[in-house]
Amino acid sequence: MIGSVGIDRISQGYGSWKDWHRQSQRPFSLVVGIYIIAFLATALTQFLFNI
Repeated sequence: MIGSVGIDRISQGYGSWKDWHRQSQRPFSLVVGIYIIAFLATALTQFLFNI
């Protein structure tokens, strides 16, 4: 079970990325977003399998 601190950190990071994406409007931000989502998915699966 993920602690509320981790969930807050993830949602906070996603909010700041959305703000940055809105300000920059560059294709590069889309790549960064995909990388962050892939990283979170990998970390989540590793966390679940470690239980």
